Amino acid sequence: MTELDKLAWQKLSPLLDELLDASEPERAEKLRALEHTDVASAEALAVLLGHASEVERSGFLRGPAFGFDATSTLVGKVVGSYTLERLLGNGGMGSVWLARRSDGRFEGCVAIKFLSLALMGRVGIERFRSEGNALARLAHPNVARLLDAGVSDAGQPYLVLEYVEGQSLDVFCDTHALGVRGRVSLFLDVLAAVTHAHSKFILHRDLKPSNIMVTPDGVVKLLDFGIAKLSDAADVQFRASPITQLGGWPLTPEYAAPELIDGSELTMATDVYSLGVVLYVLLCGAHPTAAASGTPLSKLQALLQREPLPLSEQALRLDAARARLRGAAPAQLSRSLHGDLDNILALALKKDAAERYSTVDLFADDLRRYLHHEPVRARANALGYRAWKFVSRNRASVALVSATVLALATSLGISLRQTSRATELTQLAQRERARADSQRDFALRQLARVEAVTGVNSFLITTASPQGKPFRASALLASAERMADQQHTEDPDSRVEMLINIGLDYTRRDADDNAHRVLEKAYRLSMSLSDHALRAKAECAFACALASLGEFARAEQLLTAAESALPSEPQYVTYRMHCLQRGSWVAGVRGDGALALERALEAERLLASAQPESALRRVRVTSDVAAALQLTGSAREANQRFAQAWTQLIAIGHERSETASLHLGSWGGAMLVLGRPVEGEQLYRRALDIEVSGASEEDARPSLLHKLARALLEQDRHDEAASFAERAYASGQRAGSSSVVRQSSLLRAELSRARGELATTASILDEAQPAFQRIPREHIDRAALAMQRALLAQARGDLDGALVAAHEAVSNADKGTYASQYLPRFLSQRSGIWLALGQSTQAIADAQRALAIAEWTAEPALASSSSGHAALALARAQWAGGDDVAAPVTCAAARHMLEDSLGSAHPATLAAEHGCLR
Repeated sequence: MTELDKLAWQKLSPLLDELLDASEPERAEKLRALEHTDVASAEALAVLLGHASEVERSGFLRGPAFGFDATSTLVGKVVGSYTLERLLGNGGMGSVWLARRSDGRFEGCVAIKFLSLALMGRVGIERFRSEGNALARLAHPNVARLLDAGVSDAGQPYLVLEYVEGQSLDVFCDTHALGVRGRVSLFLDVLAAVTHAHSKFILHRDLKPSNIMVTPDGVVKLLDFGIAKLSDAADVQFRASPITQLGGWPLTPEYAAPELIDGSELTMATDVYSLGVVLYVLLCGAHPTAAASGTPLSKLQALLQREPLPLSEQALRLDAARARLRGAAPAQLSRSLHGDLDNILALALKKDAAERYSTVDLFADDLRRYLHHEPVRARANALGYRAWKFVSRNRASVALVSATVLALATSLGISLRQTSRATELTQLAQRERARADSQRDFALRQLARVEAVTGVNSFLITTASPQGKPFRASALLASAERMADQQHTEDPDSRVEMLINIGLDYTRRDADDNAHRVLEKAYRLSMSLSDHALRAKAECAFACALASLGEFARAEQLLTAAESALPSEPQYVTYRMHCLQRGSWVAGVRGDGALALERALEAERLLASAQPESALRRVRVTSDVAAALQLTGSAREANQRFAQAWTQLIAIGHERSETASLHLGSWGGAMLVLGRPVEGEQLYRRALDIEVSGASEEDARPSLLHKLARALLEQDRHDEAASFAERAYASGQRAGSSSVVRQSSLLRAELSRARGELATTASILDEAQPAFQRIPREHIDRAALAMQRALLAQARGDLDGALVAAHEAVSNADKGTYASQYLPRFLSQRSGIWLALGQSTQAIADAQRALAIAEWTAEPALASSSSGHAALALARAQWAGGDDVAAPVTCAAARHMLEDSLGSAHPATLAAEHGCLR
């Protein structure tokens, strides 16, 4: 087989896996059987098996990874920007090394985790990718951070992690002889880290003391997400592998939940069980079910069959030396564990997941209640128990009051009870009456505002819209603004409500200047209102306008003020959701995808209590969550959420609405991140069709025109892309949309450079430069500008200048939450610059990292153009570096990905087809 054909490989790959797993006689028999039905495949497989035999005879992979002594020879090796110093440890997924930054740009140590070469198959790489995906989604002080990722020169994937210097949780507690309360307090930090992971839809599934480090100053750091499971945001449940597959799943039997063994569904309660085991061991020094000397099988059997001893009973069996590590003798330790902690751990360690704490947060809440001497959920809420807890919290006060009460009880007891009861009933009636009055007034205000907004909508439909002629949305909004100013001066509340709606409509139309003007007016008018909720709504809406113009600090100040001012009563839930949705949008505009997702998910959580129920509100919240997931690099999850919201839109008959157009435009962006520009174009076209239906062609949103131009450029359809880019630029200028003007300027420059018009390219970039100076240095648009400068310098032959600008682009993109969207492209482009400079080693390193990031982002079932471009860059660098073995394989993989995502006629596909030549 002289050429790696995509279809042939898809057919041969599973057959080859089957033959490699078979014994020599079985292989020969199966090959003979295949010859009778498919001679070509049998011959190809025979050749591949011959290569495998040669590799086997050479002893490849029989020694340590890299072909070196893993404990010594790797010391001093350079991986990316880091130099390996010493081995920190080996595990089921690979080895972890201490490394130091060695490129002179920064100081400090990191931990580099290599995937074991023994796990370089599909399953192992998928686990490694899952760990990287999990860590990339986490940002918490008690979780070790993911700093970088890549592939070594030897083709071995690696993760660069925050180096945590310290001790495992159990060793730290024993070394410092922490008592029960000290251990519980420290353990709460562990629960906070896991709660954060669950909020990002990540189950850890391998929680144990060795994966929980504590620094010398007592800071907890959660490690090792090697078998973490990323869930769909809508449903945190999974199906575990059956017990027969445990050999391929590196879980720890002592700390595994029963459902990890018996194949039941996995939920957040799965991690609760493991955490319960960890705390049980911390507090009483013994495992709840398994003997320390047992075999893995006996530990699994005990996990499924044996009920744990109560914590306090287990403590009585502890030897004196281990009890002293917990600051007490065995009997004293047992007494301190008896009661609440017994019950809390019993609930956390229920065999049936449905009977445990359903979330880690509930587990943590009971432990906090224990520390504060408050009643816990894990025992009956009897009056005597609650009274005893009150006395525990207030011993001195209770003693003093008790003496006084005893002196007066005989003469005053009955009278006081009667008076207290009468007063209580009176106060209750007053509170109920006040609440009813408040809810009535709230409802009347809401009705008045709804009528006002409905009146504006009716006016726009029946009066302002010219009959039988295309209308301009901007003109209609201007008419609505005049109506709000002229007809509602006597009702300031309704006027503010109308102005907020009009201003947000301007924002959705990319009319940033008009949005700022109208929403600032609404905000200033609201400051004189007594309605705190409406003032908060105006503040949050104005924050959007400020963010559109780059005033991020003031926007966040307004969001914070609004959140603190909003009343907590149930009728204000929709206002809180409004502010969370606006806050998610603001965070997204300034590039903080994690905060955008946090706010969107909180808005989604409040949906259940928002009254009245609204299907359209649910669609918008779901779409917001999808958009935020896209910003965090979770394009696959975003795609699923966008599809979910689209189904909801169709169900309520809104598939031709403005909401539908906005939704489709955002969904198209997710497809571009997934490296599927053809599908992205289709979604953008559908959105554009909705926007111009019955309206003026010139009224399409500038941002939608820009996105469509980008999708067309990705497909090498330059003339169409140029047309839409020019329209986007002109429309963005008319609308006052600074972001669209910036981004469409970059697109116009890229198209000019592709046509060889380098002077025009430079002119466009110079003209746009002042707009980029007005946004924060870390904004992704600044990185994109630097890369366009780099590519222009490369086209002019200034390779040194190109490299400097490319370094700036990669560095800026690497710091933000947009890294997964932009870094693969920037790294692939910088790889080309390195290659032009004759530096094939650096070119390979950049291309390998680009490919690793792109693959983590990609949808497993879909080829990605981003991965294809990165593979193409890698193949070219491998050819230049003289790697004639790897280059053709990489080139063939690039061809497959590019052909599937961009088509067979795309220049990149053709380059891959002809051996990745320039």
